[in-house]
Amino acid sequence: MVLRVWVLRLGRGRPPAVNPSVMEARPHVLANLGKRVREARTKRGMSQEVLAALAGLNRNYVNQVECGRRNVSIVNLLKLADALNVDVTTLVRGLSTK
Repeated sequence: MVLRVWVLRLGRGRPPAVNPSVMEARPHVLANLGKRVREARTKRGMSQEVLAALAGLNRNYVNQVECGRRNVSIVNLLKLADALNVDVTTLVRGLSTK
């Protein structure tokens, strides 16, 4: 399904190569990022609904980020950091795919 969508969008060619070591490490990184978002949110007494509204995101998306099931774009990471009133480095410092 993913390959078909990629081909339809780009019209031809192969999907980009994915480094297997990055794919193996990603769930760990995403889970740690999600944990930090959740900790910052609960520290401020916010619900997921309030955080989502302040960030201009969907509550389900915020939930998936906190559960480590979403690969967050830089733009959305900045929105979350702004809504939480924290510097984005607070959320990403020390995260590594290694």
